[in-house]
Amino acid sequence: ISLGLVGSEMCIRDRISTDKRCYVASYLYGMEDQRTGTLRQFRDNTLDYMPGGRILIAVYYRLSPMVIEISKKSSWVDLVLRRIVDRLVLRAEQRGKNHDS
Repeated sequence: ISLGLVGSEMCIRDRISTDKRCYVASYLYGMEDQRTGTLRQFRDNTLDYMPGGRILIAVYYRLSPMVIEISKKSSWVDLVLRRIVDRLVLRAEQRGKNHDS
């Protein structure tokens, strides 16, 4: 069983390393926004290497289109989603600054 998991995690890593998508951030900020780039960097340089991180990324890509559709229909959900992602951006930026120093 663990070989299957390792194999699937390597497959996921290969896809992620060439994947420029970041559905929720692109929806909230735009594809070329610095915040979207910050979250991509966090995904590629941190989350991808954490235990279970690749699984979390795969779940994110599975669920995020549905979350965006719900967010488009509900201003309340959109506001909550934006606040959550704004906080994630701040944490990713802080982690990047701490990592650089």
